[in-house]
Amino acid sequence: MDGHISTNLDKYNNGTEIVYTVTEEPIANYDSVITGDAANGFTVTNTNTEKTAVDVTKTWWNTACFCNKLAIRRWNRERNCNINSSR
Repeated sequence: MDGHISTNLDKYNNGTEIVYTVTEEPIANYDSVITGDAANGFTVTNTNTEKTAVDVTKTWWNTACFCNKLAIRRWNRERNCNINSSR
């Protein structure tokens, strides 16, 4: 995580309190969410939204086996996916 603290910012402009906000330019393949406020600090959370495809080829070697459950795993966890297997 990278961070930066802005200090020594003016609190007032001609007697009117300045309201500081945070914005971020769009980043390709990321969703950005900004929470918080100037009094307590801001948090910018960027979530990668890229998707990929995984090709699966199933070859039948034993016609007595009709196992049609295939799973795609990531970090040893099964992912929700649709795999069409027909015989």
